Amino acid sequence: MSSYQNRRAVASSKATSRLSSRRAAKPSILAVPASAENMTALTIIDGGDEYVNHQTLQRFSQAYQRLLPEAEVIEVDAGTVSVLDLDSAIGPSLLAEGAVVVMSNLENASDGVVSVLASFLDRKGSGSALDTVVIASRAAGSKGSRILATLKSHGAVIDKIMPLKNTGDRVSFVMSEFRTQGRSVEPIAARELVEAYGARTSDLAAMCDQLCADFAEDPVSVATVRQYTGMTAQATGFQVADAALSGNVSQSVVMLRRAIASGVAPAGIVGALASKLRSVARVSAIASGALSASELEMPDWLASKVRMQARGFSSDRFAVCFEAVARADEQTKGGSGDAIFALEQAVELIARCARQ
Repeated sequence: MSSYQNRRAVASSKATSRLSSRRAAKPSILAVPASAENMTALTIIDGGDEYVNHQTLQRFSQAYQRLLPEAEVIEVDAGTVSVLDLDSAIGPSLLAEGAVVVMSNLENASDGVVSVLASFLDRKGSGSALDTVVIASRAAGSKGSRILATLKSHGAVIDKIMPLKNTGDRVSFVMSEFRTQGRSVEPIAARELVEAYGARTSDLAAMCDQLCADFAEDPVSVATVRQYTGMTAQATGFQVADAALSGNVSQSVVMLRRAIASGVAPAGIVGALASKLRSVARVSAIASGALSASELEMPDWLASKVRMQARGFSSDRFAVCFEAVARADEQTKGGSGDAIFALEQAVELIARCARQ
């Protein structure tokens, strides 16, 4: 072998070694347990994108509730729960049928809370005998690293959520959102969605959901996505919806006209309005007791924002707003009439209801 060939072989070997090392170091996402035998006493959803972290926490919570239908569902904040309350929730009981404890903000846990969780792990282990489980989430960052290491040493299972660092990561996220609904999307279409909504993961997920609801094609094509994004890198459908839900009538109408003038399709704005109204309705259902907090499937920061938007709405107002959006949706999809006028009416109505 020549010296040139030898150098090429050495370089190739090193590159392969580095690639293998990176692949080995990349954490895998745990699958939701399909049976009681696969459950673990404490699963920690660790870091990554806030929305994805929250959705993963809810996914595990719902899976464990299906596997332990008699168990009590208890939601706690690791930073505020008392040691006594946590010990009572996860400790042995002669009366209760076990518990599914959903814990947020693990990074804020006190030493006492960590000690209770460690003792729980030492006592429970894993296996078919589990009747109480804990699913906890830790925000991205270095805070709580010591807590993570301590609980891992006692047997906690870590579900590492990879951050969405670049466009490729967000395109993969979009494609996975379609897969969860049994659908697919063209890669170019997924990229256009990312370019339009990529900085807001929750909005990305909402648009994936809206596209699946509105269109039956599989895969969803780039032409369909462009009906929603208007082929612009700065789609404004959600901005129009936010302005309307803030109660600002004039601003929301101005933004609506600006969005349409810049090429955003009316169907995309209708989709954004419908998505935002559904979020407000879900948060309102929490306040009325019709929906539990675990069913909300919304990160805390977004729930706080939507809660502010929900203040002006009653059941009657929701009904007329949804009716107006449905009428605008019909007009944008070929109904006889003025689609833009119907959309303006819907935006004005939502804004007036939100302001009252």
